[in-house]
Amino acid sequence: MPTPSCSAADVPGAACGTACALLVVLALVQAPVLGWASPGTAIPAAVGVVLMSAFLWIEHRSRNPLMPLQLLRRPTLWGGMLVTAAFMASFGLQFFFLTLYLQSLLHETPLIAGMSFLPLAALVVLGNRVGERLATRYGAARETRVYARFPPSLGGLLCHGTKTAPASRAVSSGAPRTLRL
Repeated sequence: MPTPSCSAADVPGAACGTACALLVVLALVQAPVLGWASPGTAIPAAVGVVLMSAFLWIEHRSRNPLMPLQLLRRPTLWGGMLVTAAFMASFGLQFFFLTLYLQSLLHETPLIAGMSFLPLAALVVLGNRVGERLATRYGAARETRVYARFPPSLGGLLCHGTKTAPASRAVSSGAPRTLRL
């Protein structure tokens, strides 16, 4: 794999990839409002798919690709992408829905709603650091078996404690709302 150089930036690949992502996201955002078959959804989606093909063609021919296509031959990368997609489809969506909940139903300001996610973000950063060290020390397979079981059980314990016991509600009343839901 060639070593990237700062002077030889892949501007066509970056522009094409950015336009592709923009149009696909636009289509996904417009679909609930306009409908999936409307021109306002179908045209950006189709152009986004065409630009994705163009992006892959540009990256295949580039001397200094933004995304070396040889990476797609690695099974570990595919596994990582699948885990990331599953994570974002489950845990990652909570930020969106909790923001709607905090602002729409609890009438929090955007600043307060955003700041209420700071403890959760700090725990994610801490978990990533611990996971990185465990993976380096013991290997990714063992780290995944041990570490993947901990956060769900801790989260379940926190949710169970704050939802059911009056004493735990009193203790958690000073906590940010994301921890008190």
